[in-house]
Amino acid sequence: MKKTTLFLYVNFALLCFTACVQRSSNSANQSQIKREDGDSVLIKALDSLKPAQLKDTVVNTLALKIRGATIDVNSYLAIRNLTSNEQAISPIEEKYRHILPFTNGEKKQSDLFIGLGKKANFLNGKEFKWPSEGPNAPAQNRVLYVYGGKDFSIREPTADHKADTCHLLLHGLDCSGFVRELFVLQGIRMDEEKADIMRTRDFLIKALKPYFGLDEFDVQDKGDSQVNPVSTLLTGDIIYFTKKGDPSYAWHIGIVLTNMDGNETFFHSSGWENGCKHNSSVKGGVTDAKFDYLVNTGYVYHVMRISVP
Repeated sequence: MKKTTLFLYVNFALLCFTACVQRSSNSANQSQIKREDGDSVLIKALDSLKPAQLKDTVVNTLALKIRGATIDVNSYLAIRNLTSNEQAISPIEEKYRHILPFTNGEKKQSDLFIGLGKKANFLNGKEFKWPSEGPNAPAQNRVLYVYGGKDFSIREPTADHKADTCHLLLHGLDCSGFVRELFVLQGIRMDEEKADIMRTRDFLIKALKPYFGLDEFDVQDKGDSQVNPVSTLLTGDIIYFTKKGDPSYAWHIGIVLTNMDGNETFFHSSGWENGCKHNSSVKGGVTDAKFDYLVNTGYVYHVMRISVP
């Protein structure tokens, strides 16, 4: 392919993608652009995109990290809807498919992560209104932590252990209940299980198989924090924690998604048995934490990644 032709294809794609890249009027400059520059040009253009001013403020601030390129959701959807049946983009598809999803599996994966992000921000909101129902049932404006909690619409004890001294009844979810709730709200059936079961490949494959249908997908165990520094985490990564030196049991679980500020963070429900003060405080329950949290818990985090070919 001639260099000039490649450049025109790149510019055509960028214009279709509503990116802020202007085509140079200097034909000499066009002929000088290098093939390997194309990726960095497109990534820079995509990173510069601003969300459209739509009514759905949650969507406005969400973002996806797809194969190294950070794209705000509105721009991604515009790109995908515009190019899904466009024959004209086929010459550049091979070069850029590592940046933008084109297959049905990739579209489903991105739709899943967008949906989970919206649900996570909803559950992390401060607009819930539950009035007080007595001294052990305080008023709430957010989803708190309940040990074993799988249904935040009802009040439950913060723990089910007989020796527990915490007698509060709260609207809340535990860590696995929160992750499950995200998928259920997205229309994906997921059994009620503890984090140690939920973190397994077989469990996640079973839950996601009906959603992906005939499209290929996988859930990969990417290993622990030694081989997965926080800089490598991607949207949709399921994170679970084990004790140092003992990876046999998962004590906590959450998921990497984009918060309302457009930043990738770790969403989880924070709390523990008999943790009355924490579980009912602003630090307990559904929250999003910066990645620093992952390396300062005293536990080892592991990464499960939903991927498509």
